[in-house]
Amino acid sequence: MEKILLVDDETELLKSLKDYLEKKGFNVTTATSVDDAIEIIEKDTFSFILSDLRMPGKSGAELYVTVRNTAPETRFALMTAYAEEHACKTLKAHGVDILEKPFSLEDLENFLKSKLSHGFNGVVFGLDLTDLIQIISMERKTIALIIKIPGAVGTLYFSNGELINASVDNVTGVKAAYEILLWEGGEFLFRNIDPEKINREINIPLEGILMEAMRLKDERINKKQKNKKGGENVKAGGT
Repeated sequence: MEKILLVDDETELLKSLKDYLEKKGFNVTTATSVDDAIEIIEKDTFSFILSDLRMPGKSGAELYVTVRNTAPETRFALMTAYAEEHACKTLKAHGVDILEKPFSLEDLENFLKSKLSHGFNGVVFGLDLTDLIQIISMERKTIALIIKIPGAVGTLYFSNGELINASVDNVTGVKAAYEILLWEGGEFLFRNIDPEKINREINIPLEGILMEAMRLKDERINKKQKNKKGGENVKAGGT
């Protein structure tokens, strides 16, 4: 029997979905928030997680990142009435299946059967840091995004979707934000924050920071390529 975790803040909707799916032979667990879902996932494993995208507190996108980090083999999908928004399209482009609201109970059953029968659904593609930042901005989240790479940990602080500060070791502000945005890959974690307790050191619009980070990244790549070509020329000249 397939074990399904449904996550939505609408309790009546959850109850009707659970009742229907259990009659169809699914083993269904429900959670009314992302925090509740994370607690459940830490204690149990599931064949499939279906979460609403927009909920009070943490969003389905944040749950997706947590699942990717802690249980990457778990199949995952989002249900939303905002499938045409950029944030949703970004998630879909990275392998996250979308069930568009409103849907019938039969639609839900067929959706789950289809995804379960096709096996692993592409969660391994994941989101890159820029995509995740844009989703946080569009959803106007107040949160700390923690990025871990081998040998370093950085944090980006958001208030209502605006980047207000960043930190890496003893470096803070814009300089720290650029350093983090130049990293490749990493593990993403979230932490709730009180923005009143975070010193605002960044007053540049997020779009400007992302564009400058892209320029710096291109500059770094070009420099590496130039140094590599120079080394090859020296080697060829010495033979």
